[in-house]
Amino acid sequence: MPSLCPMQAFHTCLPLNPVINVSPIQVSEFVKTTDANSLAEARESWEKDGYAILHKTIDFAVIDSVASHIKQHLPDRTTSGKGTSFDEGSTRITDAWIDVPQIRNLAEHPAVLKFIRQLTGRDAMPFQTLSFKYGTQQPAHSDIMHFGTVPQGLMVAAWVALEDIHPDSGPVLYYPGSNKLPVAYLEDLGVPDGGGNPESYFRYETALEQQILPGLEVRPALLKKGETFLWSANLFHGGSTINDTRLTRLSQVTHYYLEGAERYWVPRASNIRRGRIAERGGPWHCVDNCSSICDDPYYAQLYWHAYSLYCGKEKAKRNERDEN
Repeated sequence: MPSLCPMQAFHTCLPLNPVINVSPIQVSEFVKTTDANSLAEARESWEKDGYAILHKTIDFAVIDSVASHIKQHLPDRTTSGKGTSFDEGSTRITDAWIDVPQIRNLAEHPAVLKFIRQLTGRDAMPFQTLSFKYGTQQPAHSDIMHFGTVPQGLMVAAWVALEDIHPDSGPVLYYPGSNKLPVAYLEDLGVPDGGGNPESYFRYETALEQQILPGLEVRPALLKKGETFLWSANLFHGGSTINDTRLTRLSQVTHYYLEGAERYWVPRASNIRRGRIAERGGPWHCVDNCSSICDDPYYAQLYWHAYSLYCGKEKAKRNERDEN
Protein backbone atom coordinates (compact mmCIF):
# COMPACT_ATOMS: atom_id res chain seq x y z
CA MET A 1 0.00 0.00 0.00
CA PRO A 2 1.49 3.41 -0.93
CA SER A 3 2.53 5.69 1.91
CA LEU A 4 0.09 8.40 2.96
CA CYS A 5 3.05 10.63 3.72
CA PRO A 6 5.75 10.73 1.01
CA MET A 7 9.10 11.81 2.39
CA GLN A 8 9.45 14.64 -0.13
CA ALA A 9 6.38 16.27 1.46
CA PHE A 10 7.02 15.13 5.01
CA HIS A 11 6.47 18.50 6.62
CA THR A 12 2.90 18.65 5.28
CA CYS A 13 2.00 15.55 7.31
CA LEU A 14 2.93 16.98 10.71
CA PRO A 15 0.12 18.74 12.56
CA LEU A 16 1.06 21.40 15.09
CA ASN A 17 -0.41 19.45 17.98
CA PRO A 18 0.07 15.79 18.86
CA VAL A 19 -2.69 13.27 18.40
CA ILE A 20 -4.32 12.49 21.73
CA ASN A 21 -7.27 10.17 21.22
CA VAL A 22 -8.95 9.64 24.57
CA SER A 23 -11.60 6.95 24.75
CA PRO A 24 -14.21 6.55 27.50
CA ILE A 25 -12.89 4.68 30.51
CA GLN A 26 -14.78 1.49 31.24
CA VAL A 27 -14.58 0.80 34.96
CA SER A 28 -15.39 -2.87 34.53
CA GLU A 29 -12.35 -3.37 32.33
CA PHE A 30 -9.91 -1.53 34.59
CA VAL A 31 -7.64 -2.75 37.33
CA LYS A 32 -9.75 -3.86 40.26
CA THR A 33 -7.82 -1.87 42.86
CA THR A 34 -8.73 1.46 41.25
CA ASP A 35 -12.13 2.98 42.07
CA ALA A 36 -14.41 4.95 39.79
CA ASN A 37 -13.40 8.29 41.29
CA SER A 38 -9.74 7.58 40.59
CA LEU A 39 -10.57 6.69 36.99
CA ALA A 40 -12.45 9.92 36.47
CA GLU A 41 -9.56 11.88 37.96
CA ALA A 42 -7.06 10.07 35.73
CA ARG A 43 -9.05 10.82 32.61
CA GLU A 44 -9.54 14.48 33.55
CA SER A 45 -5.82 14.88 34.27
CA TRP A 46 -4.87 13.19 30.99
CA GLU A 47 -7.20 15.31 28.88
CA LYS A 48 -6.39 18.59 30.61
CA ASP A 49 -2.75 18.32 31.64
CA GLY A 50 -1.19 15.48 29.62
CA TYR A 51 -0.37 13.14 32.49
CA ALA A 52 -2.04 10.66 34.82
CA ILE A 53 -0.99 8.60 37.84
CA LEU A 54 -1.70 4.90 38.23
CA HIS A 55 -1.71 4.20 41.94
CA LYS A 56 -0.28 1.12 43.60
CA THR A 57 -1.46 -1.71 41.36
CA ILE A 58 1.94 -3.31 40.67
CA ASP A 59 2.98 -6.04 43.08
CA PHE A 60 5.95 -5.06 45.25
CA ALA A 61 7.67 -8.35 44.35
CA VAL A 62 7.89 -7.10 40.75
CA ILE A 63 9.08 -3.68 41.91
CA ASP A 64 11.72 -5.10 44.26
CA SER A 65 13.15 -7.46 41.63
CA VAL A 66 13.73 -4.55 39.25
CA ALA A 67 15.21 -2.38 42.02
CA SER A 68 17.58 -5.17 43.00
CA HIS A 69 18.88 -5.51 39.43
CA ILE A 70 19.48 -1.77 39.14
CA LYS A 71 21.32 -1.62 42.46
CA GLN A 72 23.62 -4.42 41.34
CA HIS A 73 24.37 -3.04 37.88
CA LEU A 74 24.75 0.69 38.43
CA PRO A 75 27.64 2.07 40.52
CA ASP A 76 27.21 3.86 43.80
CA ARG A 77 27.73 7.58 43.69
CA THR A 78 31.26 8.66 44.57
CA THR A 79 30.81 12.43 44.41
CA SER A 80 28.95 14.76 46.71
CA GLY A 81 27.56 18.25 46.82
CA LYS A 82 24.29 20.00 46.06
CA GLY A 83 23.33 20.05 42.41
CA THR A 84 26.18 17.84 41.24
CA SER A 85 25.92 16.74 37.61
CA PHE A 86 26.65 13.12 36.86
CA ASP A 87 27.72 11.41 33.66
CA GLU A 88 24.70 9.91 31.92
CA GLY A 89 26.49 6.61 31.39
CA SER A 90 26.72 6.04 35.15
CA THR A 91 23.15 7.02 36.02
CA ARG A 92 21.08 4.87 33.70
CA ILE A 93 20.90 1.55 31.90
CA THR A 94 19.31 1.74 28.46
CA ASP A 95 17.17 -1.11 27.08
CA ALA A 96 17.85 -3.65 29.81
CA TRP A 97 14.37 -5.01 29.05
CA ILE A 98 15.77 -6.80 26.01
CA ASP A 99 17.85 -9.14 28.17
CA VAL A 100 16.54 -8.80 31.75
CA PRO A 101 13.23 -10.63 32.36
CA GLN A 102 12.16 -8.66 35.42
CA ILE A 103 12.62 -5.32 33.65
CA ARG A 104 10.72 -6.61 30.65
CA ASN A 105 7.94 -7.84 32.95
CA LEU A 106 7.57 -4.33 34.36
CA ALA A 107 7.65 -2.74 30.90
CA GLU A 108 4.88 -5.10 29.76
CA HIS A 109 2.92 -5.09 33.02
CA PRO A 110 -0.79 -5.65 32.25
CA ALA A 111 -1.93 -2.89 34.61
CA VAL A 112 0.24 -0.30 32.86
CA LEU A 113 -0.76 -1.44 29.36
CA LYS A 114 -4.42 -1.37 30.34
CA PHE A 115 -4.01 2.09 31.86
CA ILE A 116 -2.56 3.37 28.59
CA ARG A 117 -5.33 1.77 26.54
CA GLN A 118 -8.06 3.20 28.74
CA LEU A 119 -6.65 6.72 28.46
CA THR A 120 -5.69 6.76 24.77
CA GLY A 121 -8.03 4.25 23.17
CA ARG A 122 -5.02 2.51 21.59
CA ASP A 123 -2.91 -0.53 22.33
CA ALA A 124 0.67 0.22 23.36
CA MET A 125 3.94 -1.61 22.82
CA PRO A 126 7.15 -0.87 24.72
CA PHE A 127 10.20 -0.04 22.65
CA GLN A 128 12.72 1.36 25.15
CA THR A 129 13.47 1.18 28.87
CA LEU A 130 15.67 3.42 31.00
CA SER A 131 16.69 2.17 34.44
CA PHE A 132 17.78 4.73 37.05
CA LYS A 133 19.56 4.51 40.37
CA TYR A 134 19.88 8.26 40.88
CA GLY A 135 18.27 11.41 39.55
CA THR A 136 19.48 12.75 36.21
CA GLN A 137 19.02 16.54 36.48
CA GLN A 138 18.27 16.36 32.76
CA PRO A 139 17.04 19.63 31.23
CA ALA A 140 13.38 19.82 30.24
CA HIS A 141 12.39 18.38 26.88
CA SER A 142 9.53 16.81 24.97
CA ASP A 143 9.72 13.13 24.03
CA ILE A 144 8.43 14.02 20.58
CA MET A 145 11.93 15.28 19.82
CA HIS A 146 13.23 11.73 20.22
CA PHE A 147 10.27 9.64 19.13
CA GLY A 148 8.30 11.20 16.30
CA THR A 149 5.42 9.42 14.61
CA VAL A 150 3.08 10.05 11.69
CA PRO A 151 0.42 10.91 12.76
CA GLN A 152 2.31 12.79 15.43
CA GLY A 153 2.03 12.09 19.15
CA LEU A 154 1.45 8.33 19.07
CA MET A 155 3.76 7.54 21.98
CA VAL A 156 3.63 7.78 25.75
CA ALA A 157 6.05 7.25 28.63
CA ALA A 158 5.58 5.58 32.00
CA TRP A 159 7.85 6.33 34.98
CA VAL A 160 7.52 3.71 37.72
CA ALA A 161 8.79 4.50 41.20
CA LEU A 162 10.76 1.59 42.67
CA GLU A 163 10.92 3.39 46.03
CA ASP A 164 9.27 6.43 47.59
CA ILE A 165 10.65 9.42 45.68
CA HIS A 166 12.21 11.96 48.03
CA PRO A 167 11.93 15.65 47.04
CA ASP A 168 15.72 16.08 47.46
CA SER A 169 16.64 13.08 45.27
CA GLY A 170 16.11 14.91 41.96
CA PRO A 171 12.54 13.83 41.11
CA VAL A 172 11.08 14.22 37.65
CA LEU A 173 9.77 17.72 36.97
CA TYR A 174 6.81 18.13 34.64
CA TYR A 175 4.91 21.04 33.14
CA PRO A 176 1.16 20.30 33.32
CA GLY A 177 -0.75 21.39 30.24
CA SER A 178 2.38 21.87 28.12
CA ASN A 179 1.22 18.92 26.00
CA LYS A 180 -1.33 21.26 24.41
CA LEU A 181 1.30 23.64 23.10
CA PRO A 182 2.26 23.39 19.42
CA VAL A 183 5.07 20.90 18.84
CA ALA A 184 8.32 22.87 18.78
CA TYR A 185 10.81 21.36 16.34
CA LEU A 186 14.41 22.51 16.18
CA GLU A 187 13.73 24.88 13.29
CA ASP A 188 10.77 26.44 15.13
CA LEU A 189 13.11 27.40 17.97
CA GLY A 190 15.72 28.91 15.71
CA VAL A 191 18.23 26.11 16.15
CA PRO A 192 20.58 26.35 13.16
CA ASP A 193 20.98 23.41 10.81
CA GLY A 194 18.36 21.34 12.59
CA GLY A 195 19.55 17.84 13.31
CA GLY A 196 22.61 18.16 11.11
CA ASN A 197 24.65 19.64 13.95
CA PRO A 198 25.81 17.55 16.95
CA GLU A 199 25.28 20.62 19.14
CA SER A 200 21.70 21.07 18.00
CA TYR A 201 20.09 19.22 20.91
CA PHE A 202 21.93 21.30 23.50
CA ARG A 203 20.72 24.39 21.64
CA TYR A 204 17.19 22.95 21.66
CA GLU A 205 17.29 22.60 25.46
CA THR A 206 18.63 26.12 25.83
CA ALA A 207 15.99 27.52 23.47
CA LEU A 208 13.21 25.81 25.43
CA GLU A 209 14.50 27.24 28.68
CA GLN A 210 14.63 30.74 27.23
CA GLN A 211 11.61 30.85 24.92
CA ILE A 212 8.91 28.47 26.17
CA LEU A 213 9.36 27.26 29.75
CA PRO A 214 9.33 30.64 31.55
CA GLY A 215 5.86 31.27 32.88
CA LEU A 216 4.74 27.63 32.66
CA GLU A 217 3.68 25.86 35.84
CA VAL A 218 6.13 23.19 36.95
CA ARG A 219 5.66 20.43 39.53
CA PRO A 220 7.79 17.59 40.97
CA ALA A 221 6.49 14.03 40.56
CA LEU A 222 6.73 12.79 44.15
CA LEU A 223 5.55 9.24 43.66
CA LYS A 224 5.18 6.50 46.22
CA LYS A 225 6.74 3.09 45.65
CA GLY A 226 4.76 1.18 43.04
CA GLU A 227 3.05 4.20 41.49
CA THR A 228 3.26 4.93 37.75
CA PHE A 229 3.44 8.42 36.27
CA LEU A 230 2.23 8.39 32.65
CA TRP A 231 2.85 11.35 30.34
CA SER A 232 1.97 12.14 26.76
CA ALA A 233 4.44 12.69 23.94
CA ASN A 234 4.50 16.49 23.98
CA LEU A 235 4.55 17.05 27.77
CA PHE A 236 7.68 18.93 28.83
CA HIS A 237 9.56 17.17 31.61
CA GLY A 238 13.07 16.81 33.00
CA GLY A 239 15.05 16.09 36.15
CA SER A 240 15.13 18.44 39.12
CA THR A 241 18.18 19.43 41.15
CA ILE A 242 19.63 16.76 43.44
CA ASN A 243 19.82 18.46 46.83
CA ASP A 244 21.02 15.40 48.76
CA THR A 245 23.44 13.15 46.89
CA ARG A 246 23.08 10.44 49.52
CA LEU A 247 19.60 9.70 48.18
CA THR A 248 18.77 7.27 45.40
CA ARG A 249 15.92 7.69 42.94
CA LEU A 250 15.30 4.08 41.92
CA SER A 251 12.92 4.08 39.00
CA GLN A 252 12.21 2.76 35.52
CA VAL A 253 10.99 4.66 32.49
CA THR A 254 9.41 2.76 29.62
CA HIS A 255 8.64 4.42 26.30
CA TYR A 256 5.69 3.03 24.34
CA TYR A 257 4.47 3.53 20.80
CA LEU A 258 0.71 3.55 20.31
CA GLU A 259 -0.91 1.61 17.49
CA GLY A 260 -1.84 3.49 14.34
CA ALA A 261 1.45 5.15 13.40
CA GLU A 262 2.43 4.93 9.75
CA ARG A 263 5.99 6.16 10.18
CA TYR A 264 8.53 6.58 12.97
CA TRP A 265 11.22 9.24 12.88
CA VAL A 266 13.68 11.22 15.02
CA PRO A 267 13.02 14.99 14.99
CA ARG A 268 16.22 15.77 16.92
CA ALA A 269 18.23 14.11 14.14
CA SER A 270 16.24 15.61 11.29
CA ASN A 271 16.12 18.82 9.29
CA ILE A 272 12.55 19.00 8.05
CA ARG A 273 12.97 22.01 5.79
CA ARG A 274 15.92 20.41 4.02
CA GLY A 275 14.06 17.13 3.67
CA ARG A 276 16.59 15.32 5.83
CA ILE A 277 14.45 12.94 7.88
CA ALA A 278 15.95 10.36 10.24
CA GLU A 279 13.49 7.48 10.13
CA ARG A 280 13.18 4.67 12.65
CA GLY A 281 11.86 1.17 12.50
CA GLY A 282 8.72 0.72 14.57
CA PRO A 283 7.40 -2.04 16.80
CA TRP A 284 4.63 -3.02 14.43
CA HIS A 285 7.02 -3.56 11.55
CA CYS A 286 10.47 -4.85 12.44
CA VAL A 287 13.03 -3.61 9.95
CA ASP A 288 16.26 -5.09 8.66
CA ASN A 289 17.75 -1.95 7.14
CA CYS A 290 18.02 1.64 8.27
CA SER A 291 16.86 4.46 6.00
CA SER A 292 19.30 6.45 3.89
CA ILE A 293 19.94 8.88 6.75
CA CYS A 294 21.72 6.07 8.56
CA ASP A 295 24.32 5.88 5.81
CA ASP A 296 25.90 8.61 7.90
CA PRO A 297 27.82 6.80 10.71
CA TYR A 298 26.99 9.61 13.15
CA TYR A 299 23.27 9.02 12.85
CA ALA A 300 23.62 5.28 12.58
CA GLN A 301 25.42 5.21 15.93
CA LEU A 302 23.28 7.70 17.84
CA TYR A 303 19.80 7.25 16.49
CA TRP A 304 19.42 3.65 15.36
CA HIS A 305 16.18 2.48 16.89
CA ALA A 306 16.51 0.29 19.96
CA TYR A 307 13.78 -1.91 18.62
CA SER A 308 16.11 -3.10 15.88
CA LEU A 309 17.90 -5.03 18.64
CA TYR A 310 14.68 -6.60 19.78
CA CYS A 311 13.63 -7.42 16.22
CA GLY A 312 17.00 -9.01 15.60
CA LYS A 313 16.52 -11.26 18.60
CA GLU A 314 13.00 -12.15 17.49
CA LYS A 315 14.25 -12.96 14.00
CA ALA A 316 16.97 -15.19 15.45
CA LYS A 317 14.39 -17.01 17.56
CA ARG A 318 12.20 -17.59 14.51
CA ASN A 319 15.14 -18.91 12.50
CA GLU A 320 16.07 -21.25 15.37
CA ARG A 321 12.50 -22.56 15.54
CA ASP A 322 12.43 -23.06 11.76
CA GLU A 323 15.67 -25.03 11.86
CA ASN A 324 14.30 -27.29 14.59
